[in-house]
Amino acid sequence: MTGVDCVGLDQTMDPAWAGEWLQNDIAVQGNLDPVRLLCGGAAMEEALSDLQSSLIGGRWIFNLGHGVIKETNVDHILKLKEIIHGWKL
Repeated sequence: MTGVDCVGLDQTMDPAWAGEWLQNDIAVQGNLDPVRLLCGGAAMEEALSDLQSSLIGGRWIFNLGHGVIKETNVDHILKLKEIIHGWKL
């Protein structure tokens, strides 16, 4: 073991891989692609579903990868918050 307690992954990493290979030993910070947040709707919800189904079973910190793109509609951010707060941990 490396002694690492948590590893942060950017949005290009497969969350299913992280869930299978990392979460048994360490916490994972898995990030939503900010482009998905920019798009909102089905694109965002699909990405959130993938993150949740892959990582919810272990120690996981949700985060937005690389921050909010300035053109992102505030309604998308509010929907993101609503979805995440609705997750049963």
